Amino acid sequence: MPGVLRTRGFTLTEMLVALVGGMVAAGAVMVYAVSAMRSNAQIIGSARLLQEMRRSLDLVTGEIRRSGYYADAARYAPVGKSAGLTDAPVIRTSSCIVVRYDKHDAPPGEYRGYRHVAKNGVGVIQASASQGFEPDCAAPAVGGIWKDITDPRQFDVLEFSFAPATQAQRCTNINGVAVIAQEIDVRLKAQLAHDSASARTLQEAVRVRNDIMAAGLCT
Repeated sequence: MPGVLRTRGFTLTEMLVALVGGMVAAGAVMVYAVSAMRSNAQIIGSARLLQEMRRSLDLVTGEIRRSGYYADAARYAPVGKSAGLTDAPVIRTSSCIVVRYDKHDAPPGEYRGYRHVAKNGVGVIQASASQGFEPDCAAPAVGGIWKDITDPRQFDVLEFSFAPATQAQRCTNINGVAVIAQEIDVRLKAQLAHDSASARTLQEAVRVRNDIMAAGLCT
């Protein structure tokens, strides 16, 4: 009829095209959202990994720097009961180090040990503390005085090694006394559990604050 507006709805084909187009757009948004969430989780995981590695490395290097310290050292060095190499950080194996300090306290001396071991195929850093006796680097990973300081459920320690730094234990003659400087390289490599792509490495050369003073001259 003249003057009457006629309206026409969408056809089935048009509705299907619109529906498919909407699904494609929604799918693209979902893919982007999942990718962004995964990327964010990786960033957070990597930050946690580096934080844990830095914490562990700082703990161990701090103990190495302190090695050989005892409050009444002036009574014993450099003559009489002079400081000896037993006061140095002792690398028992490439993955185990023992430090000693306050050796004239009773019981005689305090020891700290740090090592890298595997538990159920996952690498961990363990620490020990003892007085009067040195911890055994070859002791079992479970039980005893060795305790985990990294969480194997979260982190897999791939390497934790110790080696004398270049020109380590430099010896200088001062007023007839042999003064021996000590420096140790510490290397730590770890990854998030079951994620080899997240592996990171930290390395630090540690200068022991307490030089060894021994009677006699450098040889």
